[in-house]
Amino acid sequence: MKAHIEIEPEVEYDYIPRVEATREDDSQPAELEITSIKLGIFDIFGAMSAGQLEQIAEQCLNEVAMDNDV
Repeated sequence: MKAHIEIEPEVEYDYIPRVEATREDDSQPAELEITSIKLGIFDIFGAMSAGQLEQIAEQCLNEVAMDNDV
């Protein structure tokens, strides 16, 4: 017997919102740094590849952007 269970990871991150340009400073894009990725009690951040982390960070940025549009 085989079972397939999907578990959504809990992603924790630090987020710095986009900064608009002023006369003195250029604009700065939004930044997101993932600090941990947990499946239950296990932190799997260290097991993720750079490509996977980049993809997850992009998804998180998109979700933050959607939340701010509402």
